[in-house]
Amino acid sequence: MNWENIIHHENDELPEETRQLMIEYLHPKLKKLFVEISNNPFVFYQADKKTFKTENLKPAIVSTETLMPEFEVKNGEGFVTIDCTVKLNGSRIAVDQNKLGSSLMFFHDRGINLWDKETDVLLVEKFLSGGKIRFNKEDWPDQLVQFVLPLTRNYQVNFDRTLIKEIKAGEPEKKVLLQEKGEYLLFQPIFSYKGYETKPAGKDELIVPENGKVIIVKRDRQVELEFIRKLESLHSNFIHTETSMTLALKGVDVLRNNWFFLFVDAMKEMKVPLFSR
Repeated sequence: MNWENIIHHENDELPEETRQLMIEYLHPKLKKLFVEISNNPFVFYQADKKTFKTENLKPAIVSTETLMPEFEVKNGEGFVTIDCTVKLNGSRIAVDQNKLGSSLMFFHDRGINLWDKETDVLLVEKFLSGGKIRFNKEDWPDQLVQFVLPLTRNYQVNFDRTLIKEIKAGEPEKKVLLQEKGEYLLFQPIFSYKGYETKPAGKDELIVPENGKVIIVKRDRQVELEFIRKLESLHSNFIHTETSMTLALKGVDVLRNNWFFLFVDAMKEMKVPLFSR
């Protein structure tokens, strides 16, 4: 990161791109620092609006436990509200209760925590004013698709019952993504529920928007696992990657004895499309 390129004038808010670069730089360094000082008894904070004196310094608790924001969608008269909270010491706390002026860390009741991921920091920033965001009912269907739906892929999002159209079990459509990586060919299973794709490591439920409401589709993990096992059985040299559900095969094994053509025929017989990106 080139700090000389950051030009900031007093009272000007830094652009989001600049803030993101700063967070990407600082977050991993703070994680290492928290590990080093978590057991140090000489970490203090200064009480609110007090002069900088020893008597005004209070011991702080530095925690290596990272936090993840959670969201609750509430249906109101003429608007929909999204609350952003965090679970801390068994309690649910609104993110605007952070005693710091920055969202980079969360300071509450003498405890200091970091967010789990760098992307959490910029997301939480959107909720610092009141801990919630409110959308007019006429804007809600678009905001559900553009803002809330992406949240459901990585975070816990709870919906007001009046916003849930139905909860149903889903039968997935299956396909396989092929990707080259070095000397290996990767076979990534992809499952689609009502047109919405997910990987094996995704959440157990998918949120599908429909006219301002949501359909909660419960994934059929057993069907998914059976397909992965069938895929794995097609070659004895398949290995699992770090994600454990993505299979990898060396290029020489892919081509040996025309195996790949036999694999393509097997996928056609199972009516499973193959694609690459």
